[in-house]
Parts: sequence; structure tokens; C-alpha cells
Amino acid sequence: FSTERISSGPLATSRSSLVKKRQGIVFHKLLELIRYPENTDFRKIISDWFPDDEDEVSEALNYILAKESPPYVRLIKEGAVEWPFLMSIGGERVEGQIDLWGIVDGRLWIVDYKSGEKILQEKAFLQLNGYARALREYLRWEGPIELAVVYPFLREEFIRTATTTD
Repeated sequence: FSTERISSGPLATSRSSLVKKRQGIVFHKLLELIRYPENTDFRKIISDWFPDDEDEVSEALNYILAKESPPYVRLIKEGAVEWPFLMSIGGERVEGQIDLWGIVDGRLWIVDYKSGEKILQEKAFLQLNGYARALREYLRWEGPIELAVVYPFLREEFIRTATTTD
């Protein structure tokens, strides 16, 4: 029996995808710590949690910290992070887990972090519109809802106003 390192082909792509997914999950946990900046040594945590990707993760975190619109830091501190929900709207079961949502300056923001490629952007906006519908019902929200799909590792984001009017 022998093993060899997979460096190309579909298995390598699959492995790379899993590594990125894991990195994204752990990065979400890192972002949650923004709620507690006075007790958090981000440099040490990044070094411990991402020993092979310290620079990349630091740049992604700094991207989030520096943005004023969407107001990520305020949303993380004041909003709901990794918020699970299950509800029925019009007889339809709607469930999911929202990466981040909150109300800042009279606008409801719903954020989806992506650690992968931008090819999933349209699918993410469809999902966020479903979340908007659920939050509109849950909060009885009548104001504007902004949707943000964020790629911290690419330092890019895409923002749209929710299309749901229910």
C-alpha cells in the first residue's frame, strides 16, 4: 500500500475546496471575536489558528475592520452572528443560518461571508433574499434591507437591496 500527495486533478481540487471551507468556518469564529476586542489578541489567535496562512488571514481581517459601508464592525458588535432560524412563511418552511445581520442607521443588513470563488455570488444573493423575507416577517421590518456578499480573502464585496416585498 502506498500513498502519494495529490497535487493536481479532481481530488486536489476537492481537497483545496475542503481546506478553503474549513478556513472560512474558522475565519467566521475569528470575526465573532470582534465583539470583544479588548480581550482579544488577534495576532496571536491568527498565528495559532492559521499557522500556514497568517498574512492572508490578517489581510482579510483588516479588510473587514477597515470597511465603513457595510458597517461590519458595528454589525458584528450590535447584531446577530451565526443566527439560526426556522419559521413558516405562507405555509412554506424556511430555515437557515445567517452569517451576520443587524440594524445600523435605520437599515437592516444581512451579510454572507464567502471564502470561495465569486462564482457562487448569484446563489448567495438568492439565499440572502430568502433570509430577508424571513427577517422581514420575524422583525415585522418595513424599512430597507441591504444584502452583502463578502469575499474577505479576495477583499471584495457585492451589495444589493433585497428584492423581497412580502
